[in-house]
Amino acid sequence: KDIDVVLHLSVKPVNFWLELGAYEGGSAILAAKRVEEARSTILGQAVATSVVAVDTFLGDLRVLWGRDPAERRLLLRPDGTVNLYERFRSNVRRSGRAVAVLPLPATSVVAL
Repeated sequence: KDIDVVLHLSVKPVNFWLELGAYEGGSAILAAKRVEEARSTILGQAVATSVVAVDTFLGDLRVLWGRDPAERRLLLRPDGTVNLYERFRSNVRRSGRAVAVLPLPATSVVAL
């Protein structure tokens, strides 16, 4: 719903969308879809919009330790690092939005 409000109030056409805190990609995928739908409605055709999804892809305490052990095992690689980046990319690919959604592994401060 927030995405729709921002799109409604934004200057048209929307060529660039910056997503801070991408996590597993759900809102970035939805933003890419909504921007594409809005553009096709306004312009009569879909025009490429870049959705840059910024995240460290490292998780936080809630992501790692707020889950039950079975879920936590799915997030952690054998060496103890987190596989959120791979999950993000997999979700984006499955959504069919890989051309529009670009991951940027960085903090929000660095990205801005």
